[in-house]
Parts: sequence; structure tokens; C-alpha cells
Amino acid sequence: MIQSMTGCQLHLVGKPSLHAFRCAAGRLGVPGPRVVVVGDDPELEVPMAHRGRALAVAVGTGIGTPGAFDHLPPARRPHLTLPGVADLLTLCQQLDS
Repeated sequence: MIQSMTGCQLHLVGKPSLHAFRCAAGRLGVPGPRVVVVGDDPELEVPMAHRGRALAVAVGTGIGTPGAFDHLPPARRPHLTLPGVADLLTLCQQLDS
């Protein structure tokens, strides 16, 4: 409706939009494959990461309970699943040392 009323081309910019991913990567000054997308929603952050060829990290808090990603086909699953966001900090500290 908006397109027909305005004559303008539409661009989806929210998650899981590739356009939103590219904007975020551009703001960070990081190429897409070097971005890590962390999220708890199997329908938003994980697909966005895959579209941008980024690392998809799922956390089992909020919407994404620990088993929420198990039903996804292998190509749509996160690359890494953690119990919570705090575990990501612990992992980063371990990798740093």
C-alpha cells in the first residue's frame, strides 16, 4: 500500500533484513563474514546472520529457550548455542587468554 501511494521503492530494514545487517556491519566498519550476530530468536537473529554470512550465536534466554533451535534444518541452525549471554562473555575471556 505504501509503495502504491508514494511510488517509492520499499526496503525492509528490521531483523532479519540483509539490508539491516549490512547497515550494522558498515557502521561497525567490519565486513559481514567477521560479524557475530547474537540473539535468542530462531526467526530473527540466526537467519539474519546466515544471510550476511556471519557467525550466528544463539543464546537460550528470552524467546530462544535451550531447545528452540533444535527444530531448524541444519543449514538454518546457529553455529554456536550458549545457555545465556553471560556465557558469551566467559567464552570471550577464555579465548583471550
